[in-house]
Amino acid sequence: MAGKLAELTPERSHVEINAAIGHTIHLFLLILRYLSITPPFVVSYPRQTHVGRPFLRANTPLLNTTKFREKAILWMSSTAQKRDSRASLKHRHFLTAFALLSHSIAYLAWTQGVEGVGVGTIDVGVSATAVLELLQRIAHSPTLGMRSHEPGTATLGHLGFSLDVNAVVDYVTRDEDEVEHGWDIVHAARV
Repeated sequence: MAGKLAELTPERSHVEINAAIGHTIHLFLLILRYLSITPPFVVSYPRQTHVGRPFLRANTPLLNTTKFREKAILWMSSTAQKRDSRASLKHRHFLTAFALLSHSIAYLAWTQGVEGVGVGTIDVGVSATAVLELLQRIAHSPTLGMRSHEPGTATLGHLGFSLDVNAVVDYVTRDEDEVEHGWDIVHAARV
């Protein structure tokens, strides 16, 4: 029905969030491929089908940490609204994977000259977790495409990238008691 906002029920919220993240990942991967950039955390799919539950893994030549080496599945479970320990653990893994994606998008922004990327919202131009805003700033960067990795290599003088992955993960996974609101989804009105 044109002109009306669709209601998002708790039973369907995970579907909407997974779809939005899937589209975001697709755009991110297109930009990475076009610019020949290798992010700190690489997005993969089961059996390289580009279908299914995406996951992130540390790019070991690029990243000097052992903390996030395990596969982090970026898929919100249908049980995310439940309050049992298994659902909470799945949701925490989802949030960690989202934080790793956010860190990689922030890295891409840094390579393309986007300034003011940090954690949180205080004294920061844009939060590393505002992934769509970062992608927009990348697209409008006057230095877009001027820096890339050499074809066939995995290094781009990344030593100047100082955003701490632990800070991003801590920011995203902080206790829900500290968060005023949970995940908010805004539907655009169709004209």
